Amino acid sequence: MKIYNYSDKPIQINGVPRDEHILFLNASIPEWNVKHNNHVFLPTRDEDRNIVTTIYKLPSGSYSYRHDNFSTPDVWLWVSIFLTFFSFHFILRIIQKIKMS
Repeated sequence: MKIYNYSDKPIQINGVPRDEHILFLNASIPEWNVKHNNHVFLPTRDEDRNIVTTIYKLPSGSYSYRHDNFSTPDVWLWVSIFLTFFSFHFILRIIQKIKMS
């Protein structure tokens, strides 16, 4: 889990303020141990934690927490179509060679 902190307040992890710009957190850390401006902003541990969180200050003085989820693309449909086409082509070639002999 990655956190970008573009605000003027530090992120508190287990009560210890961390004022780094980029933080890397373990996905198993409890969400209530990570706070910003006394606000718990991480999703719960049973939700997907493969996220990048960006914290920035709005002109009104409040803070915005944006979560971006990243995952691998679903390619199984295209792989199965590719394998089906070439296996059919391969079987036809074998049948043609058997008929020629």
